Amino acid sequence: MQDADKYKELAVAIRTAFNRKFFNPQRNCYDDGSQAAQAFALCFGLVPEEKRPEVSKSLVDDIFQKHGGHLTTGLVGTSVRRSTLLWRSDGQTLFWRLATVKGYPSWNAMLKGMTTTKEAWNGGSFSHVALAAPVDACSIRRLPASKSMTGAPA
Repeated sequence: MQDADKYKELAVAIRTAFNRKFFNPQRNCYDDGSQAAQAFALCFGLVPEEKRPEVSKSLVDDIFQKHGGHLTTGLVGTSVRRSTLLWRSDGQTLFWRLATVKGYPSWNAMLKGMTTTKEAWNGGSFSHVALAAPVDACSIRRLPASKSMTGAPA
């Protein structure tokens, strides 16, 4: 058996075990339904292709319906969540809504009166680019340039 075949089989076994342990088919979500759990499963390709739309919807519903457009993810989950939203056909619009939502926790609230990002949503030391990374040049390049920075994506 070639190494590539061996690792493909291992990947299938890991994905199967992960889904058996953490996927809730009644709720179409992973683990406790947290934003981070959905984002990691989607980002790392652990969600079966036929379940991606449902799991993605669970994530979006949690962000925008349950939490009013606010993230409940921490440092690492916030970065991973960006990729999972931009995968969607409406991802640019969703990401724009997240980047511009007012109130706590948000980038808007974190940056109010600041010239740099903070260590955490609720403060901490300054100049921590990691929490701002999801709103980096890669994300901004994906937003349509036809609208002003204060407008919604086209």
